[in-house]
Amino acid sequence: MLGAVCILLCCTLAGCTAAERLRREERLIRTLRTFLNAVCNSLRSTLPLISDMLAALAGQAQFSDLIFLQSAAAAAKDGFSPSVWEEAVCADHTLSPELRGILTEVGQILGAMPLAEQLSALALCDERLRALQSDAEQRNRSRGMLVQRLGILGGLFLAILVL
Repeated sequence: MLGAVCILLCCTLAGCTAAERLRREERLIRTLRTFLNAVCNSLRSTLPLISDMLAALAGQAQFSDLIFLQSAAAAAKDGFSPSVWEEAVCADHTLSPELRGILTEVGQILGAMPLAEQLSALALCDERLRALQSDAEQRNRSRGMLVQRLGILGGLFLAILVL
C-alpha cells in the first residue's frame, strides 16, 4: 500500500513539474519582453553607456531571474562588447535556442548603430518575442492541465497495478 502511495505521489509530482516548466517558459518570455522594453526606454531617455545600462537593469528586482543579464552586466564593467553578451547568453541554459538567437541579435544591435536604427531593430526582436510568447501561452493553456492530469492518472494506474 505504501509503495502504491509513493508511486501516485511521484507521478503526480512529475505531472506538476512538467506543467510548471511550461508556465516558467511563458514567464521567462514575458520578462524578456519587459527587459527589452526597458532597454528601449533607457536608450530613448538617457542614451547611457551600454555597460551602465546593463548594470542598472541587472540591479532591478524584476530582472533578477535573467541569469544572462547578471553575467553580461558583471562582464561588461570594463566595457560592453557583443562577444561578452553572446558568451553570457550562451552560458544561460534556461534559455531555449530560439531565445538565445534573439538575444544574441540584441547584443549585436546594442551600441552598433544609430539610435533610431537600434530602436527599430529592437522592435523587430520584440515582435519575435511576442510570437514566441503567444506560442508559449497557447502551449501552456493546451498542455498544462493535460500533463498534470496525465501525471495523476498515470500514478493512479500504476498504483492500481501494484495493488
